[in-house]
Amino acid sequence: MSIENYLKELANSEKKLVISRLTKLSAILPADLELLKKSWLGITVERRQEIVNNLITLAEGDPQLDFNDLFLMSIKDTDEIVRLKSVEGLWEYEHRSLIDPLISILHNDSSELARASAAVSLGRFAMLYELGKLRQKDGDKVEESLIATIRNTRRPLRCAGAPWRPLRLLACRS
Repeated sequence: MSIENYLKELANSEKKLVISRLTKLSAILPADLELLKKSWLGITVERRQEIVNNLITLAEGDPQLDFNDLFLMSIKDTDEIVRLKSVEGLWEYEHRSLIDPLISILHNDSSELARASAAVSLGRFAMLYELGKLRQKDGDKVEESLIATIRNTRRPLRCAGAPWRPLRLLACRS
């Protein structure tokens, strides 16, 4: 099945999503990713949520599957659940190119859930920095961003109504 036909199938929310076929999106070719980008917002929100949820499940079950390009694309989705799940889907992605998009989500996203997910992911980069696996420039940027979030009294990051404790621990370092 061609990628064009598969994308049409994905967009057809009247048909049940065939989970096993989502593996076609693993290590997607750049040209196919461009086609997906063009059709992504034409897919219903519920279907996009279903897709990213199932991609995460597939990736957890098979470490050979690589949906990073799709998750990197969908962290900019219009739907907060898709953004949140896309950030979660990048749990093993340690390339520094993710830092700026995460900082942008942390500081600018309207969804507190997406912002909290970005903070958790940035915490992973802070740990990489502490382990000497991230450049100082990037580590400083991550730390400054997380500390600024902690200190932001106008837009506090809360989890279940309480100030977000993991970020408070980081604040003790500064």
